[in-house]
Amino acid sequence: MKTLILSSPRLLVRRSSSPQPSEESLISVLLFAHTPESKVYRYADFTVHPQNPDLVFAIREDHTNPEPSKVVNTLVVIDAKTTAVTVVVEGNDFYASPKWNHDGSKAAWIEVSFAPPFGNTVNRLAKYNLS
Repeated sequence: MKTLILSSPRLLVRRSSSPQPSEESLISVLLFAHTPESKVYRYADFTVHPQNPDLVFAIREDHTNPEPSKVVNTLVVIDAKTTAVTVVVEGNDFYASPKWNHDGSKAAWIEVSFAPPFGNTVNRLAKYNLS
């Protein structure tokens, strides 16, 4: 199945060759509808919590300073029902591939530091408490 993804800060269109939209594509469109509107924050790489579909693990880019080297990346959990955003991890240069485990009790992601001389890439795994 081929999938085409076109995105902007407030719109995600996912087209596939299957005649019926997948649950994942419907969730992606709904996430953009419930992501807090902002001129400086952009969200990407959504992962829906397996036990609570209102919770979404994502990457947030802060473009308060639009210079590419000054963009701040954080990992957040978005409550799609209330649009509340909770910062989970911050302080490194880049984050990627946030994922929940099968029951949502743990979260994993890739974390990158561009510090000289070689930089550092780390896979992280952490317990996550819903309360």
